[in-house]
Amino acid sequence: MLTFAKVVNAVLALVVFGILRIATADMGTAAWGVSLVAAIVAFFILRAMFVSPLIKRATNKASVRIIEHFAGGGDMDGAIRIAKGLGLSTSGASEVAEAHKDALVREIAERIFKEAKNRYEKHKDKEEIRSYFREKGIPEEDIDKAVDRVVKES
Repeated sequence: MLTFAKVVNAVLALVVFGILRIATADMGTAAWGVSLVAAIVAFFILRAMFVSPLIKRATNKASVRIIEHFAGGGDMDGAIRIAKGLGLSTSGASEVAEAHKDALVREIAERIFKEAKNRYEKHKDKEEIRSYFREKGIPEEDIDKAVDRVVKES
């Protein structure tokens, strides 16, 4: 979809500047300069109308696919392949994948913490919370800090 947006952008530029060249073929230099400025303004207005929605839709599509990929246990290489498949460059794909991975990890951590907090409020048992964190794969060195945070915030 991003490739389609790039093609639309290029065609739009050719059409706008081609019309400018045809319209100003017999005019003097000053008229050509004024027409050039008008064509540039028209190009950016038309670009905002036609190309920006395509880019936004493609970016949203990439974001959803990458989040689903990470939620399913996927790795960074797969996320980069998804982003590249949708037309992003390698560096752009890496940035998008990394941003979504961080956001997804934060969301998962918040859900785990919220559930641990709910469990502690019901049973007031630190060992149950410790076992819940172990079950969710939290590293042993972080479990004590997490349990202390749950107790403190409850």
